[in-house]
Amino acid sequence: MSLIFTILILHAVKADGQTCRFGRSGAGCRYNCNCAEDCDRQTGCAGNCSAGWDGPTCQRCNVALHQMTNQLSNYSENNWLYISAFAVDGKVGHILESTPCTHTMNDLRSWWTVTLNRTYSIYTFQIYNRVENCGNGPEPCSRRLNGFTLSVGTNNQSYNACYTDTTTTNEGPGVIINGSCNDGNPRTGNTVQISLPLESSRALTLCEVRLFVCSEGWYGEMCDKECVTDTCCSRCDDHGLRCEKCVNGRWGTDCGEECGHCWNNTACDKDTSECPNLSPRCESGFQGYNCTTNCSSYTWGPDCKETCGQCHGGAVCDRVSGNCPLENPHCAIGYTGPRCEPCPRGTFGNQCREECGQCKDGNHTCDHVNGTCTSCADGWLGDLCKEEYDEDDEDDEDVVADVASAGLVNSGAVQESTCVAVEEFRRYMLRKKTSMGFKAEFEVEKRLLRKSKLSEHTRDKMGPGVVRRGIDPSERNCAPQKVNLTVAVNDSS
Repeated sequence: MSLIFTILILHAVKADGQTCRFGRSGAGCRYNCNCAEDCDRQTGCAGNCSAGWDGPTCQRCNVALHQMTNQLSNYSENNWLYISAFAVDGKVGHILESTPCTHTMNDLRSWWTVTLNRTYSIYTFQIYNRVENCGNGPEPCSRRLNGFTLSVGTNNQSYNACYTDTTTTNEGPGVIINGSCNDGNPRTGNTVQISLPLESSRALTLCEVRLFVCSEGWYGEMCDKECVTDTCCSRCDDHGLRCEKCVNGRWGTDCGEECGHCWNNTACDKDTSECPNLSPRCESGFQGYNCTTNCSSYTWGPDCKETCGQCHGGAVCDRVSGNCPLENPHCAIGYTGPRCEPCPRGTFGNQCREECGQCKDGNHTCDHVNGTCTSCADGWLGDLCKEEYDEDDEDDEDVVADVASAGLVNSGAVQESTCVAVEEFRRYMLRKKTSMGFKAEFEVEKRLLRKSKLSEHTRDKMGPGVVRRGIDPSERNCAPQKVNLTVAVNDSS
């Protein structure tokens, strides 16, 4: 029975199945309990810390407690020697005799030092000042610390100032001085010195000096922030004074800010929030040095470098995917797909449902919006090259033969018979091709002229355009006359 009772005292079973031995707490039992009273195995201490420990969770350690000290001189009174060790004895107070406090002679630039048990990064400290009056008059003893400097060195050498007081009032820097390094950066070493200004000749009195570092796994001035991979901070410095590296997605003081949308979830700069200068820098839909700015209108994608497609009605595409709004239709004519890109080769029109005609360079070269071809393949007519042309039309042959027999030869002028034949040619074309567009009409004209086997010089005089406008007598040397139909042409068309 006693064995079972002992086991229950030494261990506590947590909800997740882990068991912490006595004096340990937290996830994975990673923390020491520094409590004056019982420690909760899950949450640790809640005040009432053991001697030498401080802070809301008792994870701030006073590394100066009971360490070796020294001072420039020792003041004595009534057979009492006010030695340097009184500043680290753990007895806090403000009265010279009852606390007790250290006290030097009225030396020039008095100093006091403590040698720590190993090297630490010192940042925060606490000094208990003397409060009663000193001397024969109403002079507060607290003012004797005006202008003091706290420095950190190694083996009592190479001191580097951490904090310098700037108080000049008669009341002094305060009863309890809570301070940290002036420039926000800790000082590393194993000895700490408190000294008065060089030009001063006054006694140095310290009732208690406390130098704080965090226990492993904690950081912050009060050592109340956990330094573990499942919280904002992924790595503290050597003694938990501050967070050195934030988990991906966090930045700022104590990793309290969220990073922007850096590419591939890479970590942003802990101090500036800037995303790494990669290509791209930002995830789709965002831009800027820290990837927190949304893409502007009509842009999308990583770093917002893509341009929206032709959404219906000029709508704005989605800044992340580039997709146009889901409407019916959601793309402008000549465009298709989620992002409304140009129709695939060989198609055109509304939702790209139409197929290209017989363009000269292939049926995939038409305009993706209106389907027009630059020119048609042999045997096809019209703007869309979808009207088939019969090269063997008999009526065409009759007209071509009449044009050829009219004496169209390579001469300097166009004869009267030429004018008659060309006019007949024009009338025939107008009867036969009234339904054709202007472009198709020209195409038929050129084909018929080629059939006539006329010289290039004569064809040049006749066209293009002779079918529509006829022969201008002043330009073609044709005398004005009433044209007689001299050839049999099928008028039934």
